[in-house]
Amino acid sequence: MAVRTRDASVAGAPAVVGRPVAGGGLISRITSSDSLIGRLADLLTLLGILLAPSYGLAIGGRLGFAFADLVLGLAAGARGLHLLMRGVPLAGIRRQSFLIGLLFVFSGSAVVSSVVNGQAIPLILITVVVATLGSVLLVATFGSGGGEERERDLLRLVQVYAIGNIILAASCYLGPVSREGRAIGYAIHPNALGHSCVMGVAACVWLWDRASTTRWRLIWAGGALLNVGALMQSGSRGGVVGLGVGMIVYLCLRGNLRLRLAAIAGGWLIVLVLVAGVVQLPAGNPIQRLFVGGANTEGSNEARRELLEEDIENIGEAPVFGKGYKTVVDVHNVYFQGWIGGGALDAFILMIIGTTMLLLPLWQRPRDLALACGATAIAIAWLFTNIMTARDQWIFIALTFATARSPSVLKPRDEGATRA
Repeated sequence: MAVRTRDASVAGAPAVVGRPVAGGGLISRITSSDSLIGRLADLLTLLGILLAPSYGLAIGGRLGFAFADLVLGLAAGARGLHLLMRGVPLAGIRRQSFLIGLLFVFSGSAVVSSVVNGQAIPLILITVVVATLGSVLLVATFGSGGGEERERDLLRLVQVYAIGNIILAASCYLGPVSREGRAIGYAIHPNALGHSCVMGVAACVWLWDRASTTRWRLIWAGGALLNVGALMQSGSRGGVVGLGVGMIVYLCLRGNLRLRLAAIAGGWLIVLVLVAGVVQLPAGNPIQRLFVGGANTEGSNEARRELLEEDIENIGEAPVFGKGYKTVVDVHNVYFQGWIGGGALDAFILMIIGTTMLLLPLWQRPRDLALACGATAIAIAWLFTNIMTARDQWIFIALTFATARSPSVLKPRDEGATRA
């Protein structure tokens, strides 16, 4: 194989060694498979990941079939055909084996629950399977290489995902419909916008950590700040609590005294600016909704208390097999969503994934820490949200597990080369 060193400064990553690339155009830079179908699958996967955070943009209305679903479905079809023709890239599959194995059992248990409850397979159950297992498989099979090439594939995926979140964050300032003073942007709900923005912050900070030039550090820092601003516009309390926990973990483990001091100074500056009234937060901001309250917040809290009581009753009525996924739309706790929808096994699997995400920062290198802290934020936000089916969430989780040293049921054969 011919060897060529290629500049990866688009995200500030160090140069990597890989296969020769024909030409220097955009298409050749973002494709890595060695067949037309493989390249098409890669391009569709990248486009689907770009669109995934904006899954409120839909065909036939905001609650219809999202454009991202269509593109991700086409990507899955092309990816499956490519794998049948060229063979499975085992390095990616092995790296995600822990997550894929759990989600495969999770999806099977969900189907069993529907059968036991005498339900036809509802659309939401199909969405659950596609969102969880399908999104992770797309990330796991992207590209065709291992080692340094796999690292380059991961870099591309996070870049495209971060850009998609930056577009979503910008959309809340462009005048889309807002709900009760809370921005929606191109998402389907204010809480979904806030949740996606938390992951956007983590992706941008990960790219900032890897950037080797000042220009790209400023670009990704700007993207992170834009996502924080959009989170404030969304009013999502679960999102801001998750982001807060993730940031604390990041600052504690990053091991950079200068960064910690800068964060403390920045925090005090923000407090002073807000107290002095120099900057006014939007009316429905999550800080106010979390600590001060208001008419909108009190109504939301009361509704959630009533739903929590119903959730506990539903779990008590069908603790083993659940009641099927037709009943989980209004459950404001992802762990309870799994229990009510698929029974105790689905709840247990979600709890394993959530616990693992809380511990992921302990298994990361410093420059990969931001993604793990984003996963920790998701595990915390799951206590307050009902967005288990969000595609961009599972794409982010798959990207996070792709950078983790552990856990893995089957460690990839090129582990040493990848982590060098």
